[in-house]
Order: sequence, then structure tokens, then C-alpha cells
Amino acid sequence: MKRILFVVVFLTLIFAGCVEKKSTEGKGMEPLSVMITSPKGDVLSGDKEVKFDAAVNGGKPPYEYSWSSNIKGILSSGKMFSMEPSQLSSGRHIIILKVVDANGNSTQASKMIAVE
Repeated sequence: MKRILFVVVFLTLIFAGCVEKKSTEGKGMEPLSVMITSPKGDVLSGDKEVKFDAAVNGGKPPYEYSWSSNIKGILSSGKMFSMEPSQLSSGRHIIILKVVDANGNSTQASKMIAVE
């Protein structure tokens, strides 16, 4: 009888722990999202540096960043960076920002810019 009681109590504790874990798992955690906030315009020209920046929400920090252009390739691995338009070839670039959070979740955003 003591053995059965022990097994029932043991299984109850295990089951209660599983239910508790499931009910709090991910609580308050928003899905990872990103938006390119700069450059503001879609045409870049001249020699003045242009700031590239983004807003990241949700997920679990710290985040890893990877900025690239469909023409030039890798641009930066920082949250933000600056570069002169002359460092990009003339034409239409699709700027892509991929963000990965500490849990390995990833998302990306893109923006088309024209370099004159």
C-alpha cells in the first residue's frame, strides 16, 4: 500500500511539474521581429555617410545582425552602421537585414534603395 501511495504521489508531482512548465513556457515572450528604420529615403547619392539602423522587438537578446546587399554582398554585422553611397555601386540594391536571437530564432527585413 505504501508503494502504491508513493507511486501516486511521485506521478502527481511529476505531472504537476509538467503542467506548470507548459503553462509558463514562453510567457511574455513576443515573436522576434525586425524593421529597417534607416535610411529614411529610398535614393542615396553624394558623399555624405548614410546611417543604416533597425528596430528589433521580441525574441531573446542578445541579437546577431547580418546586413547585406543583393549586389555588394555582406555590408555589416552590427545593429547599425554608416557608409557613403559611393561605397555601393550605382543601381537598385535590395538591402537585407537578418537577425538571430539567443534562442536561434531568426527573422529578416528588406528595403530597396537606389544609389546614384
